[in-house]
Amino acid sequence: MEKKANLTKQEQKLLSMLKIGRKNIKTTKVLLKEMQLEGSSRGMRYLREMIRTLRLKYKVPILSMRNSNENGYFIAETTDEIMEYIAPIS
Repeated sequence: MEKKANLTKQEQKLLSMLKIGRKNIKTTKVLLKEMQLEGSSRGMRYLREMIRTLRLKYKVPILSMRNSNENGYFIAETTDEIMEYIAPIS
């Protein structure tokens, strides 16, 4: 596992904006605004790529929810949140 000290400034900024627990979910739109990224597909691709890097390279348990009540990203607080996230996938 690589050290978190190797994060880019943008990755560090994103990580500081993501909060722990499902109750602290943030939408893509809010994250784009807070990161001062354009709201275009290019900005969304860049944001999603940073999230992917944090998940895979740095093992940050970032989850995403997409349903009628909750949409967005958050850092998993419990194992139950992770299991609930992966259940539909497996």
